[in-house]
Amino acid sequence: MNARTTILILLLASAAVMALAGCDQFQRARTQATREFPVPEPDYDAKLALDFAPFDEALRALGEERRADLDEFLADATILEIQERFRAGSLTSEELTVYYLDRIRRYDVGNFNSVLALNPDALEDAKARDSERERGGEFSAMHGIPILMKDNIAIKGLPTAAGAYAMKDWTPERDAAVAAAVRESGAVILGKANLSEWANWMDDSMPSGFSALGGQTRNPYGPFEVFGSSSGSAVAAAAGFAVVTIGSETQGSLLRPASINSVVGLKPTHSLVSGDYIIPLMPFQDNAGPIARNVTDVAILFGAMVSPDTNDSDAMALEGRDFLGSLAPDATRSLRLGMVGQNDELQTALEQRGLTVIAIDSKDLEAVPPDREVFSILPPVFKYAIDGFLPAVGAPVGSLAEIIAINEEDMSNRAPYGQGNLEKSRDTALSEEETADRVAERIKTYSDALTALFDEYDVDVMFISDDPNGIPLGQAYAPAGWPAMVVPAGYTPEGQPISFGFVARPYEDGKMLTVAYAVEQITQAYRPPNLEATIQMLDERLGDEK
Repeated sequence: MNARTTILILLLASAAVMALAGCDQFQRARTQATREFPVPEPDYDAKLALDFAPFDEALRALGEERRADLDEFLADATILEIQERFRAGSLTSEELTVYYLDRIRRYDVGNFNSVLALNPDALEDAKARDSERERGGEFSAMHGIPILMKDNIAIKGLPTAAGAYAMKDWTPERDAAVAAAVRESGAVILGKANLSEWANWMDDSMPSGFSALGGQTRNPYGPFEVFGSSSGSAVAAAAGFAVVTIGSETQGSLLRPASINSVVGLKPTHSLVSGDYIIPLMPFQDNAGPIARNVTDVAILFGAMVSPDTNDSDAMALEGRDFLGSLAPDATRSLRLGMVGQNDELQTALEQRGLTVIAIDSKDLEAVPPDREVFSILPPVFKYAIDGFLPAVGAPVGSLAEIIAINEEDMSNRAPYGQGNLEKSRDTALSEEETADRVAERIKTYSDALTALFDEYDVDVMFISDDPNGIPLGQAYAPAGWPAMVVPAGYTPEGQPISFGFVARPYEDGKMLTVAYAVEQITQAYRPPNLEATIQMLDERLGDEK
């Protein structure tokens, strides 16, 4: 038995319950590992159909042999390996974009529902990247790389709705800052990813991964949860419907979907990635973040995304940084890693890479207070945030109350699982001033608790290998605004993905990437999903639901 196999066996033994027992703060009671997907009301038909018409000719020209070659290459290729083929002339951005459009049509439509809308200009944008490359010059690693973005991130010319019927006619006149930054890097915006509607703040009975406009997102590994709200972004990355994707997190809504769909997800230090023109839930916790199949691609995309809308000198210092440097062989030297959970062989392998590993007594984690306030603070924060956002951006609706009223006109189509959380927010009794005070107290409580824990052990990063929630430090990182990420750790005997978790001090996202990359390279735990087998399994379980 080799070291890698031993590590994975130890990992599975210590963490098998990681994704089974846990739930993010927006999951509540719907956290069973496998389930029959609930069907909306019988007359629900609001789901949007993907429009492949702009790409018909190009799709017809993609041959079976070439498709098979790209299927094999892209199953585990990194962005760096794709760029090598670009430079060699054996692959173009245009062909890569057509391949992903074909893959979406082959597998996503009617099965996984992770893609909500396509960018009709995607192919022309890809051709433009090829022309730029032919003329020569220096380009970023994201140049020509197809990407999907969550449907709460504004993209000029594409409807942006957070999956909600009332927002379906909002076509932003400009990109969100993060979309503009990624576009500037040369990426090809393929379209919008589905999500749990309104960032999973629609109704407690609504299943994760459902939106009125996008339908029900499903897990490519089998009949497991997808969690939310970045369900579509995580599934699309896992299933290979784009090279990389962007999700967003308020509290667990990027890391949980990434974990359960066996991909790498990074929730950055708050304010390091601009929240400009992103439909808000709780702005003081909202973060856009990268999702990909490997840490390398997350590091590359993250570097393109960092565009802080803040005067914080620490945040500004990281703008334009090449986070690939965090993955260099010598980057682990002098780093102090706090490790929660015993895995001697993995610890030894990390120490051999130069890391100083300090065992963390799990009892000390109890000093970080449990988050019992999120459901009391979320309703007023969302109300004031969305009521300020909608008129400011010229949305087709001007308030939360108007959204609720529009849904009430046709609940079967517009809110088939109800809209109890929207109503709870509308009816909040807390004033804006009281809400602001509670927010400030919340940030301080969790920031102080995490700082004390990290200072006690004098560590740069904490690595959680056996957290029963599958998410680092009970999600305390979220209200504190600290960076956190997950990396695939293996699979249960039933095939359900499980993950490792990481947390770092504010603006030490690069150090967290260093440790996550080391763990990824040691364990080599990731394996791509078998989409054909999963589709067959879902067909058998779901019958005619599709």
